Amino acid sequence: MFLSAQRAKFLVLGVFILCSGYFFGCIHKASPVYHTRDTGLLLHGAPALHSAQPTERVSQARQNRADRSAECGQQCCLPKSHDLEHAALAADALRFRQRRSKRISYIKTHKTASSTLGSILFRLAGRYNLTVYKSPTHGLRLSYFNNRTIPADIALHHWAGVIGHLGNFERWREAHAWYQRVNPDADFVTILREPLSHYVSYFYFYNEPNGGPQNTLEAAVAAGRNRDILARDFAVITPADAQEFEARYWPDFRTVLLSDRMTESLVVLAAEWGWSLWDVAYVKLLDSHSSAGSKRWDGKPIKPTPRLKDLSPDLVQQISTLTELDQRLYQLAVEQLERKLHVLGTEVATLAADRLNAVNRALSQFCSCTDLGPPERAYCKWLALTDMQYEGRISASGRVEPKSLPFLPQ
Repeated sequence: MFLSAQRAKFLVLGVFILCSGYFFGCIHKASPVYHTRDTGLLLHGAPALHSAQPTERVSQARQNRADRSAECGQQCCLPKSHDLEHAALAADALRFRQRRSKRISYIKTHKTASSTLGSILFRLAGRYNLTVYKSPTHGLRLSYFNNRTIPADIALHHWAGVIGHLGNFERWREAHAWYQRVNPDADFVTILREPLSHYVSYFYFYNEPNGGPQNTLEAAVAAGRNRDILARDFAVITPADAQEFEARYWPDFRTVLLSDRMTESLVVLAAEWGWSLWDVAYVKLLDSHSSAGSKRWDGKPIKPTPRLKDLSPDLVQQISTLTELDQRLYQLAVEQLERKLHVLGTEVATLAADRLNAVNRALSQFCSCTDLGPPERAYCKWLALTDMQYEGRISASGRVEPKSLPFLPQ
């Protein structure tokens, strides 16, 4: 009898300790602690996103205007703000380890969702009071050093604003040395994309809007234009360049994301850097497959990008031949991602992906409301800043002023 009572005492104490560690509290059951394959990583989980509260109580809670602006409409803004609050708190409760203090050199690429990733890093700098290198130009000048923001915690700008002007691999060597001076001992982060779809997307964004009767995808492929255009973001032009890049520089890239596997990639990014899933939540900046009406930075209209399945097999094969080095780099990134997902384990990776997808949906739906109040509208615009816009928000001292809403994690 005494033994049973003692066990019961320890059981109650154990549940209390588990619950007290999470600000969500203990609603229905203790929050689980998920162990990844790497014993150095712990993933603390919160209760399920959808609690078992009665419908009437949920309805009443959704009418609660606390921390919402008076102009936040009841038709969409108010209910969607409650959905967002719930998803954001759940996402912020998922953190993999203590946040790393390592610096980040972000190599921004073209047509890879790199501006989306850049905006995530920009907002993260604001939340954690990190310094960002301030460049006077959109594309970094490798001969210029802004000593007011050196050393920086994060470098965000394109190092290769116009990749066709890179010339040869020596430019990457110069860039690597520049980053080592600006961000000493930093780890590199970048993002790639499946090469065939990337080639098509690049053409329809950078080439097709310029016009001309011969400016078609078929003509560009036949002429061999934009060969290995993804690899050129690293000044990799020849197989020898690719070999040197892989052997000498690839190990510096701690995290390489894939835009065609964005959710999994962001989960890995958060896991490696000790960020919560709320830190890597985002809204899409531009969908290249969207309907007509989108415009480029210079105001020229952008046609919707065709999908690979809509192209002829012969054309796809020709594009494949033009992107052999791109595919080589992409395969390295795929292998890296798969290894890291394996370390996390299926249970953890799936849980994290579900939480991240849920908060991203909630953000998108909330920001799509037409009855947002001024604070809510300003916050959504801040989430959707383009690369040139968020670069302009970096102060002269390299600081980012954070922006949030009272009901969201701060």
